[in-house]
Amino acid sequence: MPAKYKAKISNVLRNKSLTYTHILDVIEGVGSITTTSEIASVLKISWNTAEKKLLELALDGKVTRMKKPGLNLWVLKK
Repeated sequence: MPAKYKAKISNVLRNKSLTYTHILDVIEGVGSITTTSEIASVLKISWNTAEKKLLELALDGKVTRMKKPGLNLWVLKK
C-alpha cells in the first residue's frame, strides 16, 4: 500500500473517526479487489462494521460487491 494511504489510515486510527472516505482510501490504496476482512484488518474495526459500511457504499454506487462462496469482494466503481 502506498505511503500516502498509510498516513491517512494512521490518522484515522489515532482519531478513531471512521468515514466512508477512509474505506474508499483503503480500497484505492490496495489498488484492486479487496475483501471485507482486509479492510477490517487495516482499519482495525470489526468485520461486521466494515461489511455494514461497505454495503452502504454499494447502495450509494461507490463500490461494487462481488459475492463468492464464503467471501465478499469489493472494488471501486469507476
